[in-house]
Amino acid sequence: EVYAYSPPTMLSMDKLEDDISGFDFNDFMERFEHAGGNWVNVDRSGYETYDGSHLTVESTLKLSEYLGEKILD
Repeated sequence: EVYAYSPPTMLSMDKLEDDISGFDFNDFMERFEHAGGNWVNVDRSGYETYDGSHLTVESTLKLSEYLGEKILD
């Protein structure tokens, strides 16, 4: 099985990346799931970053625990 998620960042960072890259995130998620992948939704506001992109140690541990629970479900 293959799992994927979008790592949490600041919403302003998400917008900047979307504006610059032209990447269609929703289309990607649909195609990924259609191909048999398992998308894990992550609450984007539930984690802290130290620079807008990279999670703090505490948030990294929290995210790892969450992802583990979702994968084992």
